[in-house]
Amino acid sequence: MNHEADDKKAQDRSRALFAAAREERIEAPLYLQTRVLARLKTQQDQTRRLLRWRMFSLALMIFLSLASGLFLKSRQENAPFVATVDRPMAVKIELASATDLKATGIEIMLPEGVSFYSETHTSLAEERSLQLTLDPSFAGGTLPIVIRSQSHGLKEIKIRFYGSEHELISEKSLTIQFKKGDLS
Repeated sequence: MNHEADDKKAQDRSRALFAAAREERIEAPLYLQTRVLARLKTQQDQTRRLLRWRMFSLALMIFLSLASGLFLKSRQENAPFVATVDRPMAVKIELASATDLKATGIEIMLPEGVSFYSETHTSLAEERSLQLTLDPSFAGGTLPIVIRSQSHGLKEIKIRFYGSEHELISEKSLTIQFKKGDLS
């Protein structure tokens, strides 16, 4: 029984100790309190700052993606076609705009060093320009021509559309970069 009495005394002492501890108000020293509060505020500020930087970087990535896409698209639209010197190149002239303009004739003018190419009509190579009458059945189609350059460099082919009174309606140009050697 002595053992039970000792256990009971120990339990009573523990209960009294816990009751006294509950009633005792524990306060951190003033220095420690300010340090903990400052640390919590710093963590909140860092979280906000990190969130702002993430939002800024996301917006910047979206902007740069759009800007680079537009830049590359505009470069591709303005980039000249590339062809090899002394090798025939087929060029398709879109006639959809010609039919919209009610054009009845077309003139294709080649720069110096560029000639028309045909295996069956070799005399075309001597011509600097071709004048053709547009048939209404070509509406919305294409006019294929084959050209060849004897020299390298940037060459501009001019295409003029004429009306029924032989007046100039529109003029377009096609830029081709001729390079020596094989393009592949």
